[in-house]
Amino acid sequence: STRFGRRNFQRIKSLLTMMNDEDFQWISEPVKTLFHQELVHHVDNLWQEYQALRTWMSELMEIQRDNIASKTSERINRLTILSSIFLPITFIAGVYGMNFKYMPELEQPWAYPIVVSVMVLIVIGSIVYAKQQRWL
Repeated sequence: STRFGRRNFQRIKSLLTMMNDEDFQWISEPVKTLFHQELVHHVDNLWQEYQALRTWMSELMEIQRDNIASKTSERINRLTILSSIFLPITFIAGVYGMNFKYMPELEQPWAYPIVVSVMVLIVIGSIVYAKQQRWL
């Protein structure tokens, strides 16, 4: 938070204003003028440095947010690819998980190995396609 620094600069500027407005009898006029000029110069330099640091910090925070958003986007893309690979398998498993009385392929001795091999081919094909597209 940069509020602490801003509050301190506001206090210093109000002190400078108070020194100009009020009459300090214990400080001679030449010393008061010299002190005020030097102090104003240093406060202005500090204020400019403060503003530059605040801008720099803001830019660094923006870069950090961009990096986090980029990593999040990359993770979401990978999860999307994984879900697109397993979606057809889930569909096939859901169809064969239903208890229908008349499914002609259930009577075939090679039906189960064929369905499993089709699922494996779908996974392999999806992975190969994703690698060709450079998604993985």
